Amino acid sequence: MRNFKFEDESKGGKLVLSPNFVCVKNLNYDKQEVEKIRKNLNLKNKNVLLFVGRLVKYKGVEYLINAFKEIEKEKNKNNGVVLLIIGDGPLKRDLENLACNDENIKFLGKVENLSPYYALCDIFVLPSITRQEAFGIVLVEAMSFAKPCITTNIESGMKYVVGYGKAGILVKEKSVEDLKNAIESLIVDENLRKEIGKKARKRVLEKFSDKIVLEKFEKEILKCVNKI
Repeated sequence: MRNFKFEDESKGGKLVLSPNFVCVKNLNYDKQEVEKIRKNLNLKNKNVLLFVGRLVKYKGVEYLINAFKEIEKEKNKNNGVVLLIIGDGPLKRDLENLACNDENIKFLGKVENLSPYYALCDIFVLPSITRQEAFGIVLVEAMSFAKPCITTNIESGMKYVVGYGKAGILVKEKSVEDLKNAIESLIVDENLRKEIGKKARKRVLEKFSDKIVLEKFEKEILKCVNKI
């Protein structure tokens, strides 16, 4: 799969990969629900980091937790930072132990409606470490809410999702230091968060909305039909 191209990168080859997409209209959220969650989790006036995904090795959550713990050491610089971890999996207990009962690291388990969490977070992080993370649809979902995203520079579709660093931040996989620096750069710079978030939203609308992807998919099918 390494040499395959997405539809907008294809140069006339026999195989065209169409990316996953999101139904942008379905990603609306209830503002009252957002405020309810913010109150219940004590998130008022806090910078909220969000991870969504299975708690398995290839997701790299341990590196995110370690980066967060390093950030917490710099209290004066990064006061009021919270990490929300949504998802379940075989590594949950190990990751909870790694968090050492840190009240600012909150394991929320499985969540059916993710929209309010995307809406309330300030930064989304997907620190996957292997190509088992083929695409990262949660990146697209977070970007659709104009959230700045941090992900890893591995050989997978995640680089494509964030426009190879133009609509998100790419860091080296398994690097606690790189994750820490990227998160801190966004925490301390609200304008940077807004700028990257705006680019992220634009990229989703141009590349990953259901309307755009399905129209291009239909176009490719018609090309094949016309060649028969």
